[in-house]
Amino acid sequence: MNAFARGRAQRSSAPATAADLLERALAEPPPSHVRVEVLRKAARAELQAGRGRACHRLEEAMALAEKRVQTELASELAQTYATLFCWTDAVHVLERALASLGEAPPLTAAHLQSQLVAAGLQDARVAPRALELMKQMSRRRLLGAPAVILAVARGMVAIMTGRRAR
Repeated sequence: MNAFARGRAQRSSAPATAADLLERALAEPPPSHVRVEVLRKAARAELQAGRGRACHRLEEAMALAEKRVQTELASELAQTYATLFCWTDAVHVLERALASLGEAPPLTAAHLQSQLVAAGLQDARVAPRALELMKQMSRRRLLGAPAVILAVARGMVAIMTGRRAR
């Protein structure tokens, strides 16, 4: 696959063209040691083109990736589902990722949890799980993005329930 042509297509605001070129690259197929990265790039191009196939690309990448990369891909997959307004799918991906974390750094867990709260509050079918996780997170001292997301989530809940935000 011509990386120059793919890069040029992505930079020239032709995400559909870039996605199609990456589709061809996957059909060739690329060597196994770079397939995960090609799938990831294809997913990003598919998302920019507004194609739901982006999620399938990331799911395939997760299945092939080493354990240490799977959490990162799960986060990206959840973000992709959220971008496509598939909130429950995002929550399910994050729940699976959290369940398989094991001895991960606390910041990794907090990042996934904050993503789950942000996505979960968007859909009544999964909002109770997001609210419960929000309570659990409120008992811990958070820093960085997870702390910001938790604060925004509290504001969202306050607005949705007609209470004043603190």
